[in-house]
Amino acid sequence: PQHVQHGDGKLKLNVGSFISQSWHGWTNIDILDLSSFSQPNGFKFLRCDLRQGLSFKTGEVDLIFSCHCLEHLNWKDGLAHLRDCRRVLKPGGAMRILVPDAGLLIGKYQDGSLGDFDELNGGCADSPTQAGKLWALLHDGHLACYDWETLSLQFKEAGFIPMRASFRQSAHPRTKQIVQECIEVCAPISLIVDAIP
Repeated sequence: PQHVQHGDGKLKLNVGSFISQSWHGWTNIDILDLSSFSQPNGFKFLRCDLRQGLSFKTGEVDLIFSCHCLEHLNWKDGLAHLRDCRRVLKPGGAMRILVPDAGLLIGKYQDGSLGDFDELNGGCADSPTQAGKLWALLHDGHLACYDWETLSLQFKEAGFIPMRASFRQSAHPRTKQIVQECIEVCAPISLIVDAIP
C-alpha cells in the first residue's frame, strides 16, 4: 500500500540506519552510500556524516530513531549529535535510541555468560574467552560505550528528558509510532531509551 512506503506526512529520521531501513516515510540516514540498496527497495535515503550535523531546519522533525549508531561517535561528537537531534526536533517530537548496554554486558562478563550472544556477533562467537567476547560486543569498532547513567546524562545535557524503555515497548506515548515502524536490532544486548525535548 502507498501509506506503507510514503508515510503519513511526518518528517521522521532513521539515523545510522545501515540496511535496517524503514518505509512509512522515514528518511534513512547513514555515512555509507547505501543508495544502491535503498532505491530498488523503495526506501528514502540520505547520506550524511553526523559529525557535520543534520541537514534539517530547527524544529521541523517529528521523530528520530537511532539503533546502534551513537557508540560509533566519540563522547564529544555523540553529545553534539544529541544536541543536534534536539535542535531539529519539534517541541512535541520524540527520539528512541538503542546502544550496546555496558552494564548488562559487564554483568554477563562477570557471570561468564557472554556466549549467550554468540549468534549476534561473529567476533563474540569466534572468541574462546569472556574478555574477547566482551571486546567484540562492547568495544570493537566503537568509540564510546554507554550504561543507563551515562546515556541519560548525555540526553539531559542535550536538552532531553530520557526514559528507560524496553524491546518493542515504548516508555512514552510519542514513541509508539517509532516502535511500530522501525526495526530494533541486537535488542538482547541493547540499552533502549526514549526521550522527549
